[in-house]
Amino acid sequence: MDTETAVKDPARSADSARVTVTMDDGRNFTCDIEHGIGSASRPITARELVVKFSDMAVPVFGQSPAGALIDLCRGIAAPSDAGDAGRAAG
Repeated sequence: MDTETAVKDPARSADSARVTVTMDDGRNFTCDIEHGIGSASRPITARELVVKFSDMAVPVFGQSPAGALIDLCRGIAAPSDAGDAGRAAG
């Protein structure tokens, strides 16, 4: 049986999560995250951000355009043209 139930626990911090999966055979698997990656208590590193972006962007844009977007974002403090991001995506 496939069912989902989400319950907010007011005793938990906003950047935490506990997920329990119960298998059809009755086994339980639980993952407990005290502070999620990207929270104030556990900031995401530049490398983790690149990996996360790549994991999502490469299947959509391809390796080369995704890499071009990453390179463009690294220099975004002084973009010469805001349309550069759109053109880099192909």
